[in-house]
Amino acid sequence: MQHSINVDLVSFPQSYFRPSMHTDTPRNSQMEGDEQDRLVRAGIKGWAVLFACWSTPVLVGTLSILTLPEQVENHTGWQTVLANQMSFYYSFALASPLIYRFACRYRVSVSGWRVTLIGHLIGGLILSLLITIAALSFQALARAVFQVEPSQQHFLPFYLGSVFLPACVLYCIAAVVLTTIRWRRIASSREERTRALELHAAQLEVELTQAKLKTLSSQLQPHFLFNALNSISSLIQTRQNDRAFDTVAHLAELLRSTLDLGESLTVSLAEELELVEQYLAIERVRFPDRLLTRLSIPSDCLDLDVPALILQPIVENWIQHAVAHSSGEGMLSICARFEAPSLAIEIKDDGPGLTADWSFLSNAGLGLANVKRRLETAFGDAHGLEVRNIEPRGVVVRLSFPATRRGTEV
Repeated sequence: MQHSINVDLVSFPQSYFRPSMHTDTPRNSQMEGDEQDRLVRAGIKGWAVLFACWSTPVLVGTLSILTLPEQVENHTGWQTVLANQMSFYYSFALASPLIYRFACRYRVSVSGWRVTLIGHLIGGLILSLLITIAALSFQALARAVFQVEPSQQHFLPFYLGSVFLPACVLYCIAAVVLTTIRWRRIASSREERTRALELHAAQLEVELTQAKLKTLSSQLQPHFLFNALNSISSLIQTRQNDRAFDTVAHLAELLRSTLDLGESLTVSLAEELELVEQYLAIERVRFPDRLLTRLSIPSDCLDLDVPALILQPIVENWIQHAVAHSSGEGMLSICARFEAPSLAIEIKDDGPGLTADWSFLSNAGLGLANVKRRLETAFGDAHGLEVRNIEPRGVVVRLSFPATRRGTEV
């Protein structure tokens, strides 16, 4: 069921000429009755507004004519002038819905301007003739009510010049005004639809981005879980049961922490460092007294947001490519600083470094590739990822992305 119940001057005629839709079910009949009541109330208000608008030229025209010198000299009664003005302008009030329909039917366009011009020309002449007839009828009724003598002027020339021609001119003005209003309403409606489509597209893009990030995050969990289980299996095979039990306990704690993240795609830097420490606790069972870490984190950076588990793959690469291939200690340094408007994090190790022909595209493993895709998906061009050797030895991985605190830009 579609009914327009707007009461403004433009939308009212459109709803006035729109046919009603009827259904047979009791519930729909009740809804139809309520809708009809609202439509009737809107129609009454619409006509009231319409006649109120046309009452303005009635009053203005009456006062203007009464103040003319010739009218003052002839002692023309105000009843006669008011009757003439009311009959003319209120006839136009009754014809306003028809004028609006003509304006909707013959819309101005570049390709069909001839048809539009002819349609408005014919419609204007017909409506002006009808308005003239209506004005004459109303004048006769008004003179009977106010007991005013009929005019002594010649009938055809007088009404041709004072009613029919002004009606044609006023029709043109009304058609232009209503067409302009209609264009503005169409433009406004298109803008609203465009904004709605843009908002919907943005929402879909956000949902797609979140789905991609969740997929990428889920790739990490089986990855480090497999490595941890492989370590536990090795410990059991070598009958290092106590260390295997400790590893299982640390793994359970890490899994509990990751499950606590739920649907969250970001955590604070402090929470991320805690996840790193839990992961290192598992690896320290394999490499006792060999995994050394040093943190340099300003306090004002600890509550900034970072993608969840973004550091774990980098720490895992350090253990796999540096510590596991040596018999000595390994040092990992994690530094963070706020570089407005970004948060920069550097992870440095003292391992053997990258080979001369190393490239991210060809040599980055699953962990680093996952980090890069997550940063690209979450931050686009606003992120940075750099992997390079440092002197005298070691590798530094530098991450940067827009700094936020609980989702709000810093």
